[in-house]
Amino acid sequence: MEHIKSILKARGLKITVQRIHVYHALEKLKHAPVDEVVKVVQLVLPSITIAAVYNILELYAKEDIIGRMHTTDNKLFYDITSTPHSHLYASTEHRVEDFMDEELKALVSDYLQRKEISGFNLDDITIQLIGHFE
Repeated sequence: MEHIKSILKARGLKITVQRIHVYHALEKLKHAPVDEVVKVVQLVLPSITIAAVYNILELYAKEDIIGRMHTTDNKLFYDITSTPHSHLYASTEHRVEDFMDEELKALVSDYLQRKEISGFNLDDITIQLIGHFE
């Protein structure tokens, strides 16, 4: 819990029990929609609302403390890892796993640089591989 306290302090954000437990829940889950985070937090803080958890997660995302991703079927997942990376998404299970592959990202980036998309500046590349886990 000291990790999130130091992050909040460094960003000048108030340290609250709710913020600590929301972060801790996402640390356990790694990738999760708000309703799954709520279930974990409510084990410790039964009166916390969905809106409160959502607002904390959005604050964390805005502050780049955590990441967020939309799946191809428009499901929003929060991601404990805020640095750019790719994902494996099992759409039938709604399960997300990190996929760290700098070579793939570099390959796509190099390809797009050669294509010179007129009037478009590339800021980031997000890759989501869709399939299923065995």
